[in-house]
Amino acid sequence: MHELVLIIDDDPISILVSETIIRKHHFSQEIKSFKSARDGIAFLKEHLAEGHKLPGVIFLDVMMPIMDGWEFLDAYEEIIDKSDFEPNVIMLTALTGDKDREKARAHPLVKTFVSKPITSDFLRSLAKGDA
Repeated sequence: MHELVLIIDDDPISILVSETIIRKHHFSQEIKSFKSARDGIAFLKEHLAEGHKLPGVIFLDVMMPIMDGWEFLDAYEEIIDKSDFEPNVIMLTALTGDKDREKARAHPLVKTFVSKPITSDFLRSLAKGDA
């Protein structure tokens, strides 16, 4: 079980589904959800400044207004200590474009890329380390 999981997605229904599945599987003690990537980055900056650890997993929507998932990753990379870092970002998308999938596979902060919504099977495989 993770201490903290973040969900960053501009779709409130996707957030609700993700939160429900995470709670159902006792995947995290705490869930923080944000409808914008900027709010997610602001939270992380404050969270890290207070001496807390990074979230165990960040579920990140690819396509969002103002700051998309890729721009979030650029900002995230600037605020973390990469010396002892395991990729913990799960990229989420409603579309199945190969370009984004390949970009995610190549990105050092991204653990994997999945289609929305996250499922119980995916969460179980993630918990076991198979995803």
